[in-house]
Amino acid sequence: MVNHNQVRSEFYNEYDFNGLEPFTLLIIENDQLFELIVNQSSVRLRELDCKKPYMYSSSTLYGTAIMEDRILTFYQWYYKRENITQEDVLLFHQKFLYKDEKEKPENQTNNILNTVSITSVYKTSQMAQIHYFDLINDIHMRKSLVLKNSILEHLE
Repeated sequence: MVNHNQVRSEFYNEYDFNGLEPFTLLIIENDQLFELIVNQSSVRLRELDCKKPYMYSSSTLYGTAIMEDRILTFYQWYYKRENITQEDVLLFHQKFLYKDEKEKPENQTNNILNTVSITSVYKTSQMAQIHYFDLINDIHMRKSLVLKNSILEHLE
């Protein structure tokens, strides 16, 4: 039997993250939620409460004040609703695409950065529903995966 805590720990402690662009990776494993944040100066792994909502924004697209405002807007939207669906979250996200020049962070020196895609994953104990929107080529893909004994089986 695979010890997932050991595998996650070995990956976090032994993988060479040097030279990678900054990123945030959310990991769902055995009904636990983890956040891996990699930037030029550090790598951080922490467990999150999987019953709480989270909002992320690209630090290369948005300044701190705008990110904080979007998080506040998201929480206000989230806590005013019941039975939020994956489609509701996708529609919320699409309302806040990076398009406005006034939102450009102070450290952004070019004018070519923008939101290029949106990915949403909805997972239950039996399945995962994945939506991917390619905003550059106007492509939407949806995949459903059945979860069996920790193995993903693709559904057509």
